[in-house]
Amino acid sequence: KIWRRLEPRFCPEARLPITAYRATLDSLADLGMRREFGASRESFAASLAGRAPEIQELTQLHLRHALGAGTPPKPRHEYLALTRAISQKASKGVPWWRRLAGALHPLSWWKVS
Repeated sequence: KIWRRLEPRFCPEARLPITAYRATLDSLADLGMRREFGASRESFAASLAGRAPEIQELTQLHLRHALGAGTPPKPRHEYLALTRAISQKASKGVPWWRRLAGALHPLSWWKVS
């Protein structure tokens, strides 16, 4: 769980779209926000856009990379800023006990898709 969270800081730049997206989904899962079975990545991002609009940009970057659009990734600091902004905005209004329970749950990342 720790490696998946820290991987965007150390991975090769070509993997940033994947690792940043995955780390963000993991942090959202800790807050109890998971993509429902069968829901598209875009619809999940749209459902969270009111809370953290940056999730839509990160989702698009991930999809372009995953589908081979060939666009070069952004610099590492921009991905890290996106993931940080999403986590901070999404956690607002979530009770402290829920954030703590998510952080302590060793397998919260298991259900991330």
